[in-house]
This record gives sequence, structure tokens and C-alpha cells, in this order.
Amino acid sequence: MIALSQGLEAAELIQRLEKVTGNTYSDDQKTAISHGKGPLWITAGPGSGKTEVLVARTLKLILCDEIKPESIILTTFTERASKSLLNRVSSYVDDLGIDVDATSIRTGTLHSICNSVMRDFRYPDYIDLELLDENSRPFFLYNQDPIIEYFQERWQRYQPLFKYGVNPAYGPNKWLATDAAGYLFDRVTEFRVDVDKMGESDDPAASGLARIYKQYRQGLRQSYRSDLSVLQEYFLQFLGTAHGKQFLGGDEERDIAPVEYLLVDEFQDTNPIQEDIYFLIAKAIGNNITVVGDDDQALYRFRGGTVDSLVSFGDRCRKELGVEPKTVNLNENLRSHPGIVDWINNYISSEKVMQQKGARAPDKREMVAKGPVKGDYPPVCAILGRRAEDAAERLGDFLLSLKRDKLITDWRDVGILFRSTREGPRNAGPYVDALRARSIPIYNPRNRALHEDPVIQQIFGALVVTLDRDLVAYGSISGRVKDMADDWIGAYQALARMPQAKQLAEYVKESQQSIAKLPIKEVLGITLMDVFYRILSLPPFTDLKSDPNYATRFAEITDLLDAFSAFTLQYGVLRSSSSAEGLISFRFLQSLYREFTGFIDTYGLNDPEDEEEVMPAGYVQVMTVHQAKGLQFPVVVVDNLGDTPKSGSDHWTEDFLASWSRRKPFGTAQARAEQDFVRRYYVAYSRARNLLILCGRQNSTTSWVLGE
Repeated sequence: MIALSQGLEAAELIQRLEKVTGNTYSDDQKTAISHGKGPLWITAGPGSGKTEVLVARTLKLILCDEIKPESIILTTFTERASKSLLNRVSSYVDDLGIDVDATSIRTGTLHSICNSVMRDFRYPDYIDLELLDENSRPFFLYNQDPIIEYFQERWQRYQPLFKYGVNPAYGPNKWLATDAAGYLFDRVTEFRVDVDKMGESDDPAASGLARIYKQYRQGLRQSYRSDLSVLQEYFLQFLGTAHGKQFLGGDEERDIAPVEYLLVDEFQDTNPIQEDIYFLIAKAIGNNITVVGDDDQALYRFRGGTVDSLVSFGDRCRKELGVEPKTVNLNENLRSHPGIVDWINNYISSEKVMQQKGARAPDKREMVAKGPVKGDYPPVCAILGRRAEDAAERLGDFLLSLKRDKLITDWRDVGILFRSTREGPRNAGPYVDALRARSIPIYNPRNRALHEDPVIQQIFGALVVTLDRDLVAYGSISGRVKDMADDWIGAYQALARMPQAKQLAEYVKESQQSIAKLPIKEVLGITLMDVFYRILSLPPFTDLKSDPNYATRFAEITDLLDAFSAFTLQYGVLRSSSSAEGLISFRFLQSLYREFTGFIDTYGLNDPEDEEEVMPAGYVQVMTVHQAKGLQFPVVVVDNLGDTPKSGSDHWTEDFLASWSRRKPFGTAQARAEQDFVRRYYVAYSRARNLLILCGRQNSTTSWVLGE
């Protein structure tokens, strides 16, 4: 073993890494890895090995500069990516035979780091708060009646936020209003809007939003909760307190190491409040910040990401840190066939909108193919049909021929990328139908259709029939919620007639009989979750718990139902009707139908994904372009060739809030929409290693998709 005190020269470390990993680092990669103190600005094109560079640079800090692992913050966009980074660092440490505990590096998403640090340092303003997640936050907001009524009554002031269309005669339903409110509140927080100044505006949409946002924040505080956006505001405040200074500067007496280096991956998807956090930390640690990203692959404006965080990083370093950052542009593509690299170069450079100010980082070079994939064949091709169904049929036949001829060894070698993976006629539907008809297995966990799984419908149906004796409350619902409840009830009733469901049917019947004997206004000794768990404990559901697919699905719906319960009276404690004997509370049952079922109707339910195996073997991978970010496939199929860019809620919101936010958007809303559109297809095309297939209807392709 090599002791840390001995240290290593950067060049020696790079040589040893090349030996144990089999990689050969380019001069640009070596420059990034070897950089010393001060800000480092890395722009990294697709397939250029940015993750490898980030890992190697982390090792350089630990093994060459003798920085303690616990003095390094390494953050990225997803928990899965952060785990992958830490695992690779630890693996390389083992391969190098060096005795270092890399697991003490502070890794994670910025949200998780903010949460854990403030709890570790017992920040008084945060320590007692419950952090609302993506399930619980909508239910919290749904139950803030004055806020939701505001958006229902004044929805036309914020019309671009209502993506699914609203009947002007009725306005949005409660869940659509909840969705719009949550989206807008997040942007107000993340864009660091001056809410007091916005409240002084003559525009009623602005002043009304300021008032209702303050009411939302007051509701969070009074209920001892925080959402994920407000979490970051707490962290900004924390950094300026004695607790924050102890975190940044360390404390020898308490054996707390100082923060010395900050490394940020996927910086192009950073939002303004996150950028402020990073720069505040950088100022406190001697400007030792490394950011890595690619402005051409910025995809997350819909989550508040602003590509100008990366594009303008140099300007902000000069203005706020008073130093010039070291710049490195990684432009060697180690992934794709040269013909695919030529395609993506031509595509991004041919779109004039990408030449506008603020669209791209300065001094970027074209990608150069340096990977092992070669071959004298057309690596970019098209499969078109008169209808989407025709193109899908031809694609299915072609994929079968690739498998038959052993040009692909496993179905997971194929990724089909869509704008949306919902299995409807305008999205993934024709393709998954064609592949299934040919017995080609597909993996499509994010089609938001978990609630359409027959087993899940049976479980929800059993729950509804158990609690709503004689389906009295069911009679009060209508529309899409009723349609969904019909599916659930029908699924359970069909199951109840089967021998394997005998115990379940008996439990439901006995529960109904017990409910029939209830007097009015009686608090029962059980909760909604108790009934749910009892249903899961009975055949045929208990028999499925050993199935890893259903074990994770059951966990998913359990978390959702628990989030719903948290915002019912006394956390889901059941009580009898206040007006009629022999019934569960009518108000509670209506909430179960309208609130819980309405949530699923609005948002859908994704199938849980295996964090350890993103692309399971034996399945064609069906993904959105956003899901595919950071992945690669030997064969990539791209659909939606007839799309054109349109500005939407994200761009409207940036313009609407710009007057009270320190971050001003570059260009017009339409120009930003066009740039986002080009970036989406650039990411899609650059996932391909050996073969890129463009698939769609004849005579419907656009220059926006194919390039000028």
C-alpha cells in the first residue's frame, strides 16, 4: 500500500490509471485531471469521457494533493449518477492498491447534500422540518384550499402553465391547478425572485402570485415542512450562519474536516439558486470549484435548469471570484462511428439558432471521432412508412434481422427514444405494439401506466370495495376519475370469483359486514394503511412479494398511498359517517376517489426502476431522450421526425418572472424553445454507437429534426 503522506505526482497517477483501466487519456483530459487550485471550467461533448475525467480528477486531489476525501464535495444531477461516480472512485482506489476510504467523499445530488448537511450540523431553522418529496408535496399543495382556488379562479392569468387544455366554461380541475401552482412556486424559489417587489407590480398576475406564494411559504412553515426548492433556500441561509461556517471551515476540536474542493457534474442543468450555492461555497474555499457539462446537452429547463449557468461560467468567475477560470474543452468522441459523429456535428452547426448569443459556450470545437467503432457501412439510416404503424412494422422486421444475423447480441443493445414513452398512438404505442407482435421484449418503465397493471388494479379495487360498502361514495364521482375507479372495481370483482382469491374475498366481505354495524361518528382503531397492508398480506398478492418486479411495484404504491394518508384527518385513521350508520366517512371516501385517484389520473404511475441495472438484459429499451441522457446503445432509434419547436410554459415562466429575478433569459421565448429542441435531438442522435436509425412517417420530416 502507498501511504497518503507519500503523495503521487499527477503524471505518475495518470500513468497508473491508464495501466489499471486500459484508458488512454487525451492531452485535454490530462490537463483537466492535473489542474491545481482555482476554478476549472470543463465543457465536454458527448462520449468524451467526462465522467472518467471527473473520477480521475477526484483521485488526483486525494492521492496527489493529499486532500482528505471528506473535504471534497462531488455532486451531480441524479442519485444514481452520484453512486456510479463514488463506486468508480472506490473501484479505482482498489485497483491502484492504495489504502484510502473514498466513501467519505460527500457525494449526492445537491438536494440530498443540502438536506444531509443541515441535519448533520443541526441547523435550527431546518432540523425539525419534514422534507416533502415528489409524492407528498402535491398532496400537501392540493389541500391548501385558498391557494388552489386562486389558480382555479384566475387560471387564465397563467394560461401557458395549463398544458393539458382547460374547458373555459369550467376552468381547471383541482389537480391541474395543483400542478400549475407547484410548478410556478418552484420557479419563484429557484429563480430567486424578489417576491416583495413582485407584489408591488401593477400586473394582477404578478401581485396575485406574490401574495399566494407568501401564503404557501407560510403554510409550509406552520406545518413544519419544506419542499425541495425551498430546501435550497434554507441551505443558502445556512451557509452564512455559524453552523454553515463550521461546515465550510471545519472544526479540529470536533474532528470536522473543512471543505476544500467542490466538483459539479452536469452543470448545464443547474438552476439559479443552485448556481448561487456553488459560488458561495467556492468563495469560501479559495475558488476551488470544478464544473463539468455540455451546453449542447442541456435538457432540463422544465425543472428550472438554465443553460446560461454553464455558458456564462467564465463571466461569473471573473465578476464574483475575481479570477479567470482554467478552460478545457473535451472534444474527442470515444463512443460513436465516425459517420455518426459527422452527423451530430453537422446537425448542431447547421442550426442557425445555435449561433445566437447565449446558446453555446465560447470556443467549443467540433467533435472528433476517436472511438473503436469503425466499418464501411452507412451508420445513419432511415426507416419510413406511410403511417407510423407502417414504419414501426418495418423497424420490427429490421431489428429481427439484426438479431438473426448476430449484429446485436442482446435486445438491450437497442434503445428507442421518444418525446414521450406513453403507449399512445402519437408516441410509443405503434412501436411497442409492433415489437410485441414479433415477441421482441421491451422495457418501458416510465410510460406512466403502472396503474393499468391488472394486479395493481385488483389491489386498488379491493381497497375501494372494502371501504366503500355498497359503493355509496362511488356514486358521487364522475368523469375520468370514475372511469379509473370502474377499472379498479371491475378488476377486483373478477378476481374475487377466482379460487385463489378466496381469502381475500372473505376478508372484504367480513370488513363490509363490520362496517355495516358501525354507529355514526365513531373513530375506528385502524388506518387506511392497515387495511391496505392486510390486503397485500392475502393471496394472490402475498404470493407475488417474492417476485422482484412486484415487490418494487408494491413499494411504489405503498409510498404513494402513505403520502396521501399523511394529509387526511389524523393520518388516515378511519371513522364512520357523521350522518348515516353503517358507512365509512363519506368525506374520506370522496377524498380517496377524487384526491388519490385524481393524482394518478393527472400524473400517472411509473414502474419502479432498478437502480443497479438501468438497462436490464433481454429487453429493447424504450426511453425518453431525457432518460437516455448519459447512456449509449449500439443501435439507437429516434422517432418524432415531424416535430417542430414551440415555446411553452418553461419559456413563458422565465419571461414572466424576469422583471423580479436577477437572472435574465437570453433571447426570445421562441428562440430558447428552438435551441432546446435542437439540443434534445442532438442528445438523442449522440447516444448511438454503431447505428442510428431515424424512424417515422414519409413526407413528414422537418429540417428542425434533420438539420438544415
